[in-house]
This record gives sequence, structure tokens and C-alpha cells, in this order.
Amino acid sequence: MHWHLLVLKVVEKKIEWCNLMPEARSARPYAVDVASALKEEMVLWGFLDATDYEFVTVEDHSQQNTGYDCGIFMVKCMDLLSRDGHGDDEYVMDVNDHVYRDS
Repeated sequence: MHWHLLVLKVVEKKIEWCNLMPEARSARPYAVDVASALKEEMVLWGFLDATDYEFVTVEDHSQQNTGYDCGIFMVKCMDLLSRDGHGDDEYVMDVNDHVYRDS
């Protein structure tokens, strides 16, 4: 199992897919399917018209270097994204930013 992140950017009309482990790139078709279903549900429930939202694969981001802490790594990425002023490097974090234990 591996974690992925879809980020809905309403102002920019984008749904961004972030996959922090390069070996799991083959999951992109599933992310596209989930994004399509999300767009349909938003329209169906009257949340907003997302039919013209662009699906974007985020390429410039931090990489997970292990095969065991993707959940913690992704949660830290979401934490950084949720803060104001994350700027242009919103998907890039220092390796020490996601350390959650001492060894």
C-alpha cells in the first residue's frame, strides 16, 4: 500500500496529483480516475463546476527515500501545504522536516 495526494486548487482550476515515491508512478491512471470521480461528484452535489479542471502531475517535489514511512511523509506534506505562505516550493521539504522518530 502507498499513499498519494490529490490537491484541489479552486482558484487555479486544477487537481494536482502528488506521489512522493517515484517507484509508484504506475498508479497515475488510478489517480486520474479518482480525480474524474471527484469532479463528477462536485458537479452532482452542486459544490462547484469542476468539469474544466485540469489534472496535473506534480513532478517537482520531495521524494520519499524509504519504503515504510509514506503515510507519515504524506501527512507532513499535507501539513506544509495547509500553512499559509508556503510559496513556490509548496511540495518541497527538507529531509529533516518529516522526521518523526529518533532512529
